[in-house]
Amino acid sequence: MKPVHSWILLFLAACQPETPSQTGGVIPGQEVVAEYFSVFNRHDWSGLAGFYADSVILKDPVLGTAPVTVSRQDIVKKYQDLHQSIPDVKDSVVAVYPAGSVVTVEFISTGTGPDGKPFTLPICTIFEFKAGKIIRDLTYYDNF
Repeated sequence: MKPVHSWILLFLAACQPETPSQTGGVIPGQEVVAEYFSVFNRHDWSGLAGFYADSVILKDPVLGTAPVTVSRQDIVKKYQDLHQSIPDVKDSVVAVYPAGSVVTVEFISTGTGPDGKPFTLPICTIFEFKAGKIIRDLTYYDNF
């Protein structure tokens, strides 16, 4: 059996996700994500827009398949429109996956659709941060 080179072990160790025990019980990005979804669930759309930079790259199936550049005001309008269609919309975080300036969040959105029927929708969003603000918000869910 050939000896394992130390650089391979270092590479494998570097690829392992951080755990709460390695970060003092808090996963990096977890606190920001918790506050973001708390503000979302209060339907404070202006407060939610405060998490974003002045100009943001946004990808959301409701906006089409290509990312678009939007302003904070566009973020407020997007969520006001969502709230008008689904007044009881609520998101519950399932898992947070931090990787440097990028945090991926798996969550479940629930509410009552415009047709009066309740829904449960799994969603995944990739947030990229710069200087403490979201500069990229790439959201994926089944929009059929």
